[in-house]
Amino acid sequence: MEGRDAGDADGPCRVRGFERFVQGRPYWEAPVFVQRLCGICPVTYQMTSVRALEGILGIDPPAEIRLLRRLMYAAEWIESHALHVFALALPDFLGFDSLIALAERYPDEVTFALRLKQLGNHIQSVIGGRAVHPINTLVGGFGKLPSHREIEELRSHLKAVIGRLTDAVGMVASIDVPDWAAQPTLFVALRPKRPDFGFRGDEICTSGGAEFLDRNLDRRGGDNTEIDDIASDPGQPGHDRGQHGLGGDPETLGVRAKVVADWQRWWEARKKER
Repeated sequence: MEGRDAGDADGPCRVRGFERFVQGRPYWEAPVFVQRLCGICPVTYQMTSVRALEGILGIDPPAEIRLLRRLMYAAEWIESHALHVFALALPDFLGFDSLIALAERYPDEVTFALRLKQLGNHIQSVIGGRAVHPINTLVGGFGKLPSHREIEELRSHLKAVIGRLTDAVGMVASIDVPDWAAQPTLFVALRPKRPDFGFRGDEICTSGGAEFLDRNLDRRGGDNTEIDDIASDPGQPGHDRGQHGLGGDPETLGVRAKVVADWQRWWEARKKER
């Protein structure tokens, strides 16, 4: 790194090679390959691949399939966030060396966190066929649908944790974040074309108010190349982030970005649920 800018470094996540892995392979293998990008959030990668293939093949899954997929997304967020918040972040914020040390002081809270993660993995197992790296998700639907009894059991398990989860959210929200951790951030997320709030979508929106359409998914016609420009390498000549409203702030993706970038729809959705 001597004599080079840190931004020039190719970190381990810059190029993973999965684009090469799927070249020349049958299309149904792509979702199985790309989910190996992560053992904590494989559903996101798998669903992205499935949706891309469905777009290419002109497949529009029925509403029941979309709901089950959304439940799988939610299950991933449950187990992933339980792991991150309670096992990785809270010990640092509260001054403990590890989750084990935190459990010695707060055994009930840590036990609940582990059960919450287990619940997320269980939902993925019921719908996706496996707790980690699901195998039941297919282009167009699922290999096997869960029974009504299994869905009702999941519903009861989820209802049972709402109270404790609300308390946990209040506790986490009460933690002071150090000033040095704050930095200008641009939140980037997907937005569905329908007017309601959703974590899947065909349009890119940012907390800065910019919007971009995927020309391959835009049914309103026209040749929109903006999304291709965003996806290109920022180091390439002619890539002007400023003209797309991205500016120079680092981007953040994920669930928090979805709420911040599309907060108006999120707020309307929350009011309807009350």
